[in-house]
Formats: sequence, C-alpha cells, structure tokens
Amino acid sequence: MNKTVKLVEVFKSSNQYDPELQTARSQYQLRDVYVNPNHVVFFKNNDTLNSESQKGPLVEGMLEGVKFTRLTLGASGTSTTQISVVGMPYQVAQKLNGEKVL
Repeated sequence: MNKTVKLVEVFKSSNQYDPELQTARSQYQLRDVYVNPNHVVFFKNNDTLNSESQKGPLVEGMLEGVKFTRLTLGASGTSTTQISVVGMPYQVAQKLNGEKVL
C-alpha cells in the first residue's frame, strides 16, 4: 500500500432555514480522510469556506480564523474528486510531503 496522509475534511451535512436571516444556513461536519499524496492533482485556498468561516465557526467548537484548502484528487482514468480540508495550502503541502506542519 502506498503512503497515505491523514487530513481533516470539512463537508456540508445539511441546510436549514434560518427564519431570522430569512435564508438557508449550511451545516458542516468534520471527518478524517486518508489521502495518497501521489493522487493529488491540484490544491488551492477554498475561498468559499474561508469567506463563510469569517461569519463564525463552520463547526461548533472550531477555533476562529481556521482556513480551508480545496484538494483535487485523481486516480486512474479521467475523473477527479474534490474535497475541502482544514488548513492553509502551505500546511497541507507540508503534510503531504511528510514535513512537520507549523
């Protein structure tokens, strides 16, 4: 088995209507994922989640100022999968390269 790296994925679990804001609010959860660094095609800031998190923590108990990265993963064939993980791109890069994350 190839080396895998443990990351923390943030994903949308549901939308609920907020009568006070008169709009749907997204609910997020966290889960551990194991990524093969050889299958990472591309990664960048997740501007959408970073913007949403400025309004308040995406997940209850999450520290303020946490940033998110969008990873594009590919395997054999032409399809790709995108996931969002906790951490800034440079932190994710350090983890994928087996370096100590600052």
